[in-house]
Amino acid sequence: MRTVPKDIADKLIMNIQTKGTSANPSTVAWISRPTTALTDDTFLEKQTVLDGTFTDVSIAVCHPYFGFTNTKLNLAYISNGKANVMVAIHRTSMAAHEWYETGFSEDASAVALAFDGTMPKNTSGKYEFVTETQPWVFWVSSGGLYAQKIDGESRYTLAEANCTDVTAVRAMWSDVPGFDFGLCVFFILSGAIYYRQFIDGVWTDAEPVPTSALPLGQTWTQISAQRTWDYRVALQVVNNAGAMYEAFTQFGGLGSKSAEHLELKKIDASGELVKVTYTNVTPEEEHIEISGITAGAPYGGLYSLGVPTMVHVENVAVEAINPETQEPYLDYGKRIMVRFNIHLTASEVLAQVSSLSLVDSLGIRFLVGSSTLDEDGLTIILDFGSFNNAVGSVTVAYTAGSITSMAGTPLVDTSITFDPIGLVRTIPPRIETIENI
Repeated sequence: MRTVPKDIADKLIMNIQTKGTSANPSTVAWISRPTTALTDDTFLEKQTVLDGTFTDVSIAVCHPYFGFTNTKLNLAYISNGKANVMVAIHRTSMAAHEWYETGFSEDASAVALAFDGTMPKNTSGKYEFVTETQPWVFWVSSGGLYAQKIDGESRYTLAEANCTDVTAVRAMWSDVPGFDFGLCVFFILSGAIYYRQFIDGVWTDAEPVPTSALPLGQTWTQISAQRTWDYRVALQVVNNAGAMYEAFTQFGGLGSKSAEHLELKKIDASGELVKVTYTNVTPEEEHIEISGITAGAPYGGLYSLGVPTMVHVENVAVEAINPETQEPYLDYGKRIMVRFNIHLTASEVLAQVSSLSLVDSLGIRFLVGSSTLDEDGLTIILDFGSFNNAVGSVTVAYTAGSITSMAGTPLVDTSITFDPIGLVRTIPPRIETIENI
């Protein structure tokens, strides 16, 4: 408690408190919580995902839509020498998360998950980290370091031997200055720290972390990477003596995100002038005509002659409006993406919606509303009224019609089965009573 000085007390009891009477007191109050270490269950929300013995773990959050909440969580863990990846639809309450195995399983001694993505800005100047829909998984096995997108077929070898630990994080991206530091994976080779970046679909060569960032002469054994609120990448590393060090990249936020501007003045150019000789040709004596030329073959040309088949399928979230609350939400029961191994003809996919079907484990068929070909030429997008009531595994099938590949090879009967995620069952109407009147 503090005593109010007399001059202020006199002003507080005046009937007219204005600037004119020099009596317009105001208060600036700071209300804050004490700094408390997060060690007590009162301040922490916990969930037991699995019981057992685990030697490594990594988690990554999927946030694919600007202004919306996260859609799912991915969790990688190592148990009995195997790296596995689980997934759960995001819930507000941690205890409500339901975890499912994705099917990824590899021999491993260390594992890390990370989403690639971008950091766009909306019209009000707010930034968000918008991720892709599937994460990258990195794992160490018998000294080799490997990387693979969780739903992809391509596997990359990032280090062939002597790797002992790995971690990954998405570094800064900006569309205004046009810079991209990529998805960064840090790893330990023979006690030294290296990193590689994934930028524009290409993995850069391995580079050692600069010696100015960390003490020299150390043998590193553990590593962990994070991104700070001001867009820097932070490394925490442990040496063989158990001492931990931290290193941060250069500040990349706020005013420094603007592009640099270089201006060169007083440039002199010199060169040799070469005489140009003109030859006049009478139009009637020479006539050249080229017609029927089409430039820019879709998808780069050179199309495969093989028979197209389905290689991957998944249901994805679609933004919808709750008819009762009029609030937006993500509906996983309206769209399915079916990927083929060979480029297809877009106009034929659009016209052959009746040849595509979706059937659940009970044999119930769900009507396909429309079928379109994605810009990559390999993915058919199937839209439905709703298949939230599908039971068990579902099968997407194509009955041979008029769809062909870009090389003219017809599609034959083909199908693929998968387990959809995020479905929310609805209760159909039923008869409560019936009577004659």
